Amino acid sequence: MEDMNKYKSIFNHLNDAVYIHTLKENGLPGPIREVNDKACQMLGYTHEEFLKMKISDIDSSDSTMKVPVIMEKLLQHKSVVFEMEHVKKNGEKLPVEINAKVIQGSEGKMIVSIVRDISQRKKAEEVLKLNQEIISTINDPMAVIDKNYTYKMVNKAYSDFHHTKMSEVIGKKVEDSLERDFFETVVKPKLEKCFSSEQVSYSTWVDFPNGDKKFMAMNYFPYYSAEGEVIGVISHGKDLTNEKLLALSLEESQTLFRSIVNTMPGTLNVMDPEYNLLALNENRIKLDLASIQSPDELLGKKCYEVFQKRQTPCPWCKIDNVLKTGEAIIETTTPDDPREKLTGRAIQVFLAPVKNKDGKTLGVIEYGLDVTELRNAQMKAEQLAENKSSILANMSHEIKNQLNGIIGFSEMLKNMDLDEEKQMFANNIVRSGKALLKIVNDSLIISKMEAGKLEIKLTDTEITALVKQSLDIIRPQASEKGNIVEYVIGDDVPAFIQMDPLRVSQVLINLLTNANKFTKKGHITLKVEKADEKDNTVRILFSVIDTGIGIRKEQQDKIFKVFEQAGHHTPEESEGTGLGLSISNSILNLMGSQLHLESVPMAGSVFSFELNVEKSNKIRTPYPNKIKNMKVGLIADDDEVSRMLAEMLLKEIIPGVKLIKAVNGKQALEAYELHHPDFILMDVQMPLMDGLEVTQHIRTIEPENKRIKIIGYSAAVYNRDIQKALTSGMDGYINKPVVKDDLIRVLKNG
Repeated sequence: MEDMNKYKSIFNHLNDAVYIHTLKENGLPGPIREVNDKACQMLGYTHEEFLKMKISDIDSSDSTMKVPVIMEKLLQHKSVVFEMEHVKKNGEKLPVEINAKVIQGSEGKMIVSIVRDISQRKKAEEVLKLNQEIISTINDPMAVIDKNYTYKMVNKAYSDFHHTKMSEVIGKKVEDSLERDFFETVVKPKLEKCFSSEQVSYSTWVDFPNGDKKFMAMNYFPYYSAEGEVIGVISHGKDLTNEKLLALSLEESQTLFRSIVNTMPGTLNVMDPEYNLLALNENRIKLDLASIQSPDELLGKKCYEVFQKRQTPCPWCKIDNVLKTGEAIIETTTPDDPREKLTGRAIQVFLAPVKNKDGKTLGVIEYGLDVTELRNAQMKAEQLAENKSSILANMSHEIKNQLNGIIGFSEMLKNMDLDEEKQMFANNIVRSGKALLKIVNDSLIISKMEAGKLEIKLTDTEITALVKQSLDIIRPQASEKGNIVEYVIGDDVPAFIQMDPLRVSQVLINLLTNANKFTKKGHITLKVEKADEKDNTVRILFSVIDTGIGIRKEQQDKIFKVFEQAGHHTPEESEGTGLGLSISNSILNLMGSQLHLESVPMAGSVFSFELNVEKSNKIRTPYPNKIKNMKVGLIADDDEVSRMLAEMLLKEIIPGVKLIKAVNGKQALEAYELHHPDFILMDVQMPLMDGLEVTQHIRTIEPENKRIKIIGYSAAVYNRDIQKALTSGMDGYINKPVVKDDLIRVLKNG
C-alpha cells in the first residue's frame, strides 16, 4: 500500500500530463482510466470528469482525423511521439506533444500518453518563422555567428551570394568561406570585438575561395541571450563592388580631368548659373591669385568675388548672355578692360555653355588664352606692314613719275615721222612702260591689302553706268586687237544696288583686260544677271565671257596665285606679272565672294563672281547733268583706276572739258601753276604732298579775284576728315568711290 501511495505521489507531481486509457479491439483509443493532477490543471477538467471521458472528447476535430494513422504507427512500433491539438474545458485549443506507449494491464492492452504543453514553443516557432521570412526578404547577406565562429543562421541572400544552399552553410565555420589569412587578420579580430558588446563597421576588398573579389561594407551587431549575455554576432554585409568600381573610375576620370585642365596653356573656370566656381585650373590661380595654394580652395565661391573682389556680377561679363542664349561667345580684352588692368595681360576669352543631354544649359566654361605676345607681335607686324606700304608707296610714285615721262614722250615720239623700225621701237617702249606702270599699280594695291588699308565702301550704284564705264576703259585696247566688246544686263537686275563701285569696277576692268589680252578678232561680253533674291537682298552674277585661246585644265588652279600665268603665250600675251587675277580675287574676298573659272582650250573662258547686295531705293531722276563755263580741269590722284573713273564722269558731265592729270601732290601744284585750271578734283591722301598741303599752298598764291574751285575726295568718311579738308581751304568734299550726282553737286555748289 505504501508503494502505491508513493507511485501516486510521483504520478501527480510530474511536470507533464499523463493519460492512461484502454485500447479497443478495433485499434482505437478507449475510455480514460486515469489521469494525473497536471492533466487536470492543463485542460481544466476534474479527475472525476476525466474518468467519464474518452480521448476523442479532448481532441480537436482536426486532431481526431489524425488518430487512425497515429494508432496504426503506435501498434506497429509500440511507442510513438506526435503532436496533437487538445481542447480545454473552456473551449481553448492547446497544442501538445504526446509520447504514447502501449502496455499490458489487468484489463488488457492499455495506452500511456505523456502529454506536454508546447504552446510557448509553438509561439516561439511562429516568431522565428516570421523573423526568418522577414530576413529572407532582405537583399543583403545576413548571418548569425556564435562564439565558436560557426554559422547558426543565414538568409537566402547570404546563400545566393556564396553560390550555395542555406542548409550547407548552417553549422559551417566562418573561416571556411574566406581566405584563411584574411579571416585571421581582418574578420576574426572584429568578431572578437563584437563579442565584447561593441558594434563594428568596416569596408574592405574580400577575396573569396571561388576566386571572386568583392568590395564589402560589413556591420557586426552583438546578439544577446534572454539573460543579456552576448552569445553571438549578427552579421550584415552589403556588396558595394559596383559602387566602388564606379567611384574608382570617377576618381580616375577626375584625376585625368585635373591633369588635362592643368596642362592646358590657358586659364579655365567652370561656373554654374549662380556664378559659383565648379572647377578651375592652376593656370587661373597663377594669373592673379598667387596666395591661393590649390584650386580646391575656391570651389563653391562666386567667381566675381574671387577674381574681381566684387559683391555683384561684373558689368562687362558675358556669362549671363551665354546662359540665356545657350550660344558660345569669343572676345578679346583691351587695355581699358578691367581684366587686363588687373592681370597686365591681354586675354582672349572663350565662353561656352555646359549642357545636359536634353540641351538645358547647366553652366558656363570660361577659357582664357594669353595673347599678349601675339597682340604685340601683331601690332609690330602691322606697323612693319604700314612702314613697308609707306616706303613702297613713295618709291613707286617716284618710279611712276619717271614712267609717266617715258610713256608720254614715247607717245609723242610715235606721232613723229619715223621709219618702220623706229616706229616699232617706240611702240615697244610705250607697251613696256605701260606694263611696268601696271606692275607698280598692282604692287601698291597688294601693299594696301597687306597693311589692311583696302576698305570696302558701300554706296548707291547704278549698274548700267558702272558696266559702261568699265567697258569704255578697255574699248580702245580691244579695238586695236579687232575685238568686239558688248554687255548684257538682265531685265530683272535692279537699276541701283548698294556696293563699292570703285572696287567692283577694278575687278571688272582686270577681267576685261585679261580677256582682251588672250582674245584676238573675237568677242568679249560683260554679262550681269540676277541669281537670287530674298527680301531686300539680291545676289548678282557678273560674268566676263571671251572667245579667246582658253586655259587648259591643269593650268586653271595656278592663275589665281600671285605671279602665276597659264601656259606659253606670245610676248604681248605674256605682259604683266599675273597679279591681276590674284588681286581681283582678294578684293572679292573682302566682299564675301571669289572668282570662278570655266574654260575650254581654243574656245574661250568665262570668269564670274557673285555678290550679295542690298537693293537701293534710289531711282533715276532727271537732273541737269551738264556743267558749262568750265573748260580746264585737274584730276590729282595717285590711283590709276580712280583717275580713269573720275575722267569718264567729268567728260560726261562737262562736255569738251580738257583734263590734266597728276599722280602726286607735287605734280598737282606744278600743274596748277602751269595751266591755271577752272577746278581741281583733289585726292586728300597723295605722296610727296597730300591734298591738304597742296590746297593750303594754292590758297596762299592764287590771285584774290580768281579763287579756283577745289573739291577734295577720299576713301575716308569720318567727320574729322571732312572738317580737315574744309579747314585747309577746299570748297567741297565727296567720298570715294565718286558718284556722278555727288560730283555734279559739289562742282555746282561747292
